[in-house]
Amino acid sequence: MRKISQHTTKEYQPMVLYLDDLQKIVDVFGDHGIKYCLNSEKFSYDNLQEIVENEQKIKSLAIKSTDPYVSIEFNSHSASVRVINDDLISTGIFHKIDSIVKKRVRFLFSKLVIGILYTVFYSLSLACTLLRVGNYISDLFLVMGTSIFIFGGHTNLNKRVIIHSFKSDNKSNFFKRKRDELTLLLIGSVITFLVTIMIRRLVK
Repeated sequence: MRKISQHTTKEYQPMVLYLDDLQKIVDVFGDHGIKYCLNSEKFSYDNLQEIVENEQKIKSLAIKSTDPYVSIEFNSHSASVRVINDDLISTGIFHKIDSIVKKRVRFLFSKLVIGILYTVFYSLSLACTLLRVGNYISDLFLVMGTSIFIFGGHTNLNKRVIIHSFKSDNKSNFFKRKRDELTLLLIGSVITFLVTIMIRRLVK
């Protein structure tokens, strides 16, 4: 009788990864003396430093080893960790990598949350209209919901995984990184709100 090895796979919610996270992941392989390779969209690398030197923007990254077989894949649509065997080394590697990756999950900016926020603001707008609380308040909720929907759909907030080639302690805050997009969002919201008011007055 022989035991059949069971593979373990885990997929993750949207996340943001930084250079120090990637370094911790490859260090797991190094600590066990396991050879690994890193693959981006177009090239294969032997170490993390080569990626930093050659890739200005990391759109996707796969880290793999063959003995034991471990596959870690990050791209804009998915994030997963997989090991084929269930021996002590493979299981230990899986749990170490999982503990690193799951800390970077960003539930707040997932498509689900954006959809919920849009639904909430749209429902508030509809409720104000039905209860005749005030057209301006109804319009405001509608504009806020629409703005969130547009912002979530046209920025990298709806990407599954974002990989930065700098360390987490060097990251700028959200408002600095999104300054231009937030400015356009604010201008668009104000214009939409004013146009909505003008249309209501013309209809009257």
